[in-house]
Amino acid sequence: MKRSTRRSGAGRSIRARHLRVTLWFETEKRFNVDPYDPHGSDRDCSDFKTQEEAQEFYEAAGGPEKDPHRLDPDKDNVACESLP
Repeated sequence: MKRSTRRSGAGRSIRARHLRVTLWFETEKRFNVDPYDPHGSDRDCSDFKTQEEAQEFYEAAGGPEKDPHRLDPDKDNVACESLP
């Protein structure tokens, strides 16, 4: 009888740990801000390592029709031209 109680207790412990991990993961996923979310917080050219990376972000954010992050100030459809 004790043996089954121990197993049952261990099962509850594993389920509780799984629940804590799941809740932590879901919370992190909800509150982590993706640095390359085109609809997230404002980004500048200094946030990117390469022009290609900035261009992909610019296009995902609506460029060239929209430039909410002001990555193409001269409006030539090329974002962050000064980046390598």
